[in-house]
Amino acid sequence: MNSMLKLTCLLEGRSTSRSFPTYMGSNSRVFDLEQHLLAVIDQKYIPRGGPRNTPILWITNLGKVRQASSLSLDSLPDKKRLWDPTQPLSTLPQGTAILVQLAQKDVPVVAAASGPASSTSAGGQSTSEAGILKKTLPDLMYDRYREPSNASTISSFRRVPMSVKNWSSFRSAATSASKKCSTEQKFDDSEFRFVNRNAQISDETSLASVMFSDVLRLLNDLLAPEFAFVYSSATNVAGRPDFVGKTHPYQARVLIEVKTKWVLGCEDLVKKYNNDIASIAAGLEPRNPIWPYVLQMFLYLSLNRLRYGVLTTYEQTWFLRRDEGVLHVSPAIRHHDTLPTVLQCYKHIVDLANEDHISAPAPLTLSLNGQHVRRQDFQKIDSNKLEAQESLGLQQVDLGEFELQEVIGEGRSGRVFRAFWRDKPVALKICDLYKNPKYEEEILTEVAVYQALESLQGIYVPRLRIVGYDGGLFAFAMDMAGSPVEVESLSDADRLKIVQCLTEIHRHGILHNDIRRENILVCRESGRLQVRFIDFASSKAHSNEHEMEREMTMLRRLLEMD
Repeated sequence: MNSMLKLTCLLEGRSTSRSFPTYMGSNSRVFDLEQHLLAVIDQKYIPRGGPRNTPILWITNLGKVRQASSLSLDSLPDKKRLWDPTQPLSTLPQGTAILVQLAQKDVPVVAAASGPASSTSAGGQSTSEAGILKKTLPDLMYDRYREPSNASTISSFRRVPMSVKNWSSFRSAATSASKKCSTEQKFDDSEFRFVNRNAQISDETSLASVMFSDVLRLLNDLLAPEFAFVYSSATNVAGRPDFVGKTHPYQARVLIEVKTKWVLGCEDLVKKYNNDIASIAAGLEPRNPIWPYVLQMFLYLSLNRLRYGVLTTYEQTWFLRRDEGVLHVSPAIRHHDTLPTVLQCYKHIVDLANEDHISAPAPLTLSLNGQHVRRQDFQKIDSNKLEAQESLGLQQVDLGEFELQEVIGEGRSGRVFRAFWRDKPVALKICDLYKNPKYEEEILTEVAVYQALESLQGIYVPRLRIVGYDGGLFAFAMDMAGSPVEVESLSDADRLKIVQCLTEIHRHGILHNDIRRENILVCRESGRLQVRFIDFASSKAHSNEHEMEREMTMLRRLLEMD
């Protein structure tokens, strides 16, 4: 498990004393940080009606930033712009400060004043909210060498809708709502242009990038500061939908999942879903199945107690409403539709969500065919694997019982939340197997290690409380166990106790295989140090003596004992 990254952010034109920390998942990219900052920088920094373009990010050495009442880019000779949106934040040098340029100085921005504006910036054409929402989306260009979808689903589908129905009134309601959009408040039309006309779509990642820049960005500029769409990595929702629509400063309202047209190519989603389910009930394998994606969104909405969602290929978009166990699906809205347009429909779903966004979790149901299903190229998991999972004592977890508080860590296979379960604080790790099916083996390894170390639970490793599947999410909860070790504050006796802890783990035939400070949690009870090793996803059983000796040497070096 990796810790969250803490980044120090400075705002151009503001005092250096007003720097602020930002926490991002260790797997986050520059693009995630841009969208996170766009969403969280509030009226303390940007007056109402001020510029809300995607911020431009620069990095500099924090130690070389001089105190100033108005920080200037020109005063930082060693600054470097973060051009690559896909660059992992974990690659930034230690001691780096993020300088946030809120808007390009040569881009005129019209204040969204409380009253109607009579004109826009010099040379720009004015438009209204109604005019912006009438825009149709440009066509996409597809790479002939497309990559396969990375969203294979592994799941014991338990939260199956009681029914999936047509939301037949959605189109007319969105059309009626669009007629109420403001025509008085004026905006600079140049700020609402599509910027990715030449993007080559090859997979869901490239499609999601275009979705944000050419759909959600426009909506963010229009809806700010009260509402914003952000990447889910910048939120604490359960699961990993691609985007989350949220209020300011933060409360999830709408979830969005992006799929390519190659995996979601039908038009009538309700008819195709029900046909898929009928085929499964008859023991047949559906052709070009779409049921996993419908259930994926249903689970996301249910676990986050949300009513509204969006499933989109960009060229076709379905708007969803969940009333507990019933899922209503709109007709497909095409990207070039004019009445209503896709943007008008998004505005309508946001308005609906702001009025009533909460819906109770769906009741637990049986899986589609009564057993655990692993969708890896839509093949069932083999019987040996089923027996292995039964031997691990996996349960059917109800994530609706957990009250999520905050993200406290993130690793390759999932995020860790501080949560309450049955009135007790726990650390809850959730892996979204819809998005990361390849990590199921890794998680099962970790569970197997915890069970092999059952006699050490609550002593040298956290006590495991519950583990299993809830739909396409795998989760396990354990007792809270302290914070990452700070070697500098340890006494000699403390260091020896940590060594003793690993020695006991080795005696049980387990090689941890990922010795880092973040994986050694400590706390003090009645003045005595309590130690817990965590994150056994890379562990090995029955390792040889040489490997264990080498790991012990690594630990002693980490603790500065050698």
